[in-house]
Amino acid sequence: MEGEYMETVKDRSIFAEFLLDSRLEKGWSLRDLEIATEGISPSYLHRLEKGLKKNPSVLTLNALAKAYEVDLIDLIELVLRDQKERNDE
Repeated sequence: MEGEYMETVKDRSIFAEFLLDSRLEKGWSLRDLEIATEGISPSYLHRLEKGLKKNPSVLTLNALAKAYEVDLIDLIELVLRDQKERNDE
């Protein structure tokens, strides 16, 4: 997972790209993801995927990790990498 998301698009964070790619790979709508995360609103999920919301809580990350069947630590590392890149700019 990590190597694939090391590169980022200027407009969107590594974390946001991962979220969007993962949802599309599963063929899920934002409503489907709301169900899989047990209640994270589609509007909030959309903001995460667009990179408009940058610091999700650990509870949110945990729900996303379960929905996408990835390790929580991997998602945390993506968020931390994005924070570091923003701080370095």
